[in-house]
Amino acid sequence: MKKQFNTLLLLILLTANAIASLDTSKIILMEEVKVLGEKFSISKEEIPFSYSSISKNKIENLNGGVISNVLKSVSGLHLKSYGGVGSVETISIRGMGSEYVVVLIDGERISSYQNGLFELGKYLSGDVEQIEILKGGSASIFGANAVGGVINITTKKPKKDFSAKISSGVGSYKLFSELYEFNYGNDNYLLRFNRSIEFATNDYDFDYNDGLKTYSLKRNGSDYKITSTSFKIIPQIKNSNLVISINHSNANRGVPSAVTSQYQFNNANIYDEQVIVQSSFKKIISDNLSFTNNVSFNKSYYQFTDLRGNIKTNEYSVNDVASGAIGLNYSLPNENIITVNLDASQIDIYGSNLKKHLRNQVGFSLSSTLKNILLKDLIILPSFRKEYYSDFESATSFQIGANLKIFDNPNVRIKSSFGKNYRTPTFNDLFWIGSGNENLKMEKSFSFDFGIISEIELIGKTSIEANIFNIDSRDRIIWMPSKGEIWKPENVSRVVSSGFEFDLSEKLFDENLQFDFSYTFMNALRKDNSENYNKQLAYLPHEMLNAGISVKYSNINFTLNHNYTGFRFANENNNPRSVMNEFNTTDVSVATEITLSNYILQTNGTVENIFNKNYELIKSFPMPKRKYKLTISIIYK
Repeated sequence: MKKQFNTLLLLILLTANAIASLDTSKIILMEEVKVLGEKFSISKEEIPFSYSSISKNKIENLNGGVISNVLKSVSGLHLKSYGGVGSVETISIRGMGSEYVVVLIDGERISSYQNGLFELGKYLSGDVEQIEILKGGSASIFGANAVGGVINITTKKPKKDFSAKISSGVGSYKLFSELYEFNYGNDNYLLRFNRSIEFATNDYDFDYNDGLKTYSLKRNGSDYKITSTSFKIIPQIKNSNLVISINHSNANRGVPSAVTSQYQFNNANIYDEQVIVQSSFKKIISDNLSFTNNVSFNKSYYQFTDLRGNIKTNEYSVNDVASGAIGLNYSLPNENIITVNLDASQIDIYGSNLKKHLRNQVGFSLSSTLKNILLKDLIILPSFRKEYYSDFESATSFQIGANLKIFDNPNVRIKSSFGKNYRTPTFNDLFWIGSGNENLKMEKSFSFDFGIISEIELIGKTSIEANIFNIDSRDRIIWMPSKGEIWKPENVSRVVSSGFEFDLSEKLFDENLQFDFSYTFMNALRKDNSENYNKQLAYLPHEMLNAGISVKYSNINFTLNHNYTGFRFANENNNPRSVMNEFNTTDVSVATEITLSNYILQTNGTVENIFNKNYELIKSFPMPKRKYKLTISIIYK
């Protein structure tokens, strides 16, 4: 299989080069891709699935340096954090854990094949232009593990002419951050360089109660230093769009243990390093035919050390992933589109506790955008994917989505989708030495959602969206006790996640005043024949609410964001003693901008958890109380 993979990857590269050499007699303008990279060339209102996007302004105004703080404002998303910035932070969508969410950077998958996760807590936001969230199953479009949804992080593109930005920030717990950003462009190429650094002792305040007395403590062993460097070049090629990028990041973070007494002994540490090289190419061949080619190489190193107790731990793992894809987009009359994609990946993972293993996978997908086929203003998006693996069974997925405009004024649309999705076992599940189970099957799921979206213009612009959803996941992998103290993964569980999402956005006075509100009610229940039948999954709240206001006056931006998280259970048997209390948090930011000739001076002050609430997202892992950060930036244009 390795030989066939290498041949296929070489074919992808040669095909890209051959088509790149094609030329046409006229300049054809590149069409705007509006949603999730090259996957959907339709507007947000036309997409049949539940879709949200977070703009650069919101990311910069209220995020504290990492992307996780803005994601919690999206309905259906729940953040799982072991202690705020620098700690392990993952995201679940619609009750499905992080291993059921595919995370992309500029359309290329970066979710870990080793454990299925993407850690939000180590990703800085200095180079992020936009974050897109697609909720619900979509494996037929994005491949394995896109069961709960997809998150696409779009990085900033180079700008023509020279510009530069330098930022420096200070904050609570000896926090310090730096950002250096440079752009240069001419008629031949565009260049961009970005480097972001943030570190802090992170010895934040929290309260601990042992049942008799409350202690005011400081978290120790939670210090961190995160560095991210990126370089991007866009050659100016007639009728084509080529983007080449290199991203390097490393994170050195303390990993404090659960707080079970007033005394803390924390000497554990995680070191992560990752290099991602990406090439994205698109060529317009004719008025109705375009070609895409993407190649990426992702190398990551992980090390965990723990000096606590008598047993010292030193574990490491290395992940090498090479992937390539070619695609054709063919436009039919009436804005109908057919897309064909062929992709291949080679995943090589090894480590101190993992068997060395090489996986090859090849996928073929077919999708289309059909407009006005059966009814006027009806859009249908069918998709199909077949994926082959070198180490276990092949997989098939499909999905069909529909979007129909039912009123013009106000603009009201209904949308719905149904699909079959799948998740592959992780390398940890299969090849963990002494515990892995190489006989695991793929997890399968069926997803359904139905929603209504409306836009009304009265005093301002009002956007309303409501969705109901259901995800039925079967053959879920659960680690079960086996012989002695050994735990092994088995396909024994079934989970049904269902709920309701509501989003409201009101923009007034040329969008200088904006209100946002979102609410989620959700059940994620075990449905297998076990003692946990019909019990809510651990740490998932039934209710979540977010409300925010943003005001822009002259050169001042004020943003306030409030989050409510309902009660959760700390285990899957839903024992009343495991109930974790509901909590509310409120964040605020004030940003100013002053223009002086060719220079722009920006200031941004943020206060997280302004009411100093004491709370936990994971039991016995306290979150920070009130935090401050002030950032000053100088921009030259």
